[in-house]
Amino acid sequence: MSTVLQRLLVFFIGIPLIILITTAEFCNHLILHIAIISVSIIATMELHKMVKSRSSVQSLPFVMFLTVLIPLITYLTVIFGWSTHVISLTFIATFLLVMAKEILGYDKETASFEKSIQRISSSFFIIFYCGYLISFISRMTGWKHASVLISSFLMLVFFSDSIAWLFGMLFGKNNKNIFKASPNKSIAGYIGGIFGPILLGFLGWKFIPYLSEQSLPAILTIAFFAALTSIIGDLVESVIKRAANFKDSGHIIPGRGGLLDSIDSILFSAPLFFLLTELFFGQ
Repeated sequence: MSTVLQRLLVFFIGIPLIILITTAEFCNHLILHIAIISVSIIATMELHKMVKSRSSVQSLPFVMFLTVLIPLITYLTVIFGWSTHVISLTFIATFLLVMAKEILGYDKETASFEKSIQRISSSFFIIFYCGYLISFISRMTGWKHASVLISSFLMLVFFSDSIAWLFGMLFGKNNKNIFKASPNKSIAGYIGGIFGPILLGFLGWKFIPYLSEQSLPAILTIAFFAALTSIIGDLVESVIKRAANFKDSGHIIPGRGGLLDSIDSILFSAPLFFLLTELFFGQ
């Protein structure tokens, strides 16, 4: 099966399934939170493997536990109405535990601390990337109109990625290599990836009741930054893979590679979407 066909199947089957999960509001979007935690686990495994190929990192079970702890505590915060300071405290606690592990147990192979900085940096990077960033989607489930807004967020990111790919295929033959981290991506693709979500934001404002009540400039601003951070997330993932000499982060998704290859844009877009939505919509 060709890569194009595989991508189309993922788009037309996978995305509706994901949107369906976001509309299941049982027990404060329990199914969505289970999906988020599952994604966090798989993403941690993929990133840990890549980082370990180039740097010293703490053990996978330890890093995975701390990574998953953040979205788990975020869900409990939403369920029980705790202060969001609890999430921040959890995030800080993970860093302290990473440090504590180095204090309590040195590198048994070399009987020294010469790689402690590498282990601390790489371990906390994985926790931040695969645990903290994705927790902003968990936070969105506390919103009054969570289903509409989370679905809109995911559609903006998916649309940015898909339109960028389509424009790159159609118009990007002679304008590639703008970023060395991802030389096959084109200017045409980036233009499509920015303006596609802006158009989608306008259509959402025009036809979705809750969004129609909001300011159009606010929606277009959110759509623009969602698209921009989506592209940045994709480029950052490319940098990581090049640094680790990996073509893909894994092989779990046909036509796309690993899970991180598909959610990198979501991870980077989620925090800004969350903060801008709270700022403009007063969630």
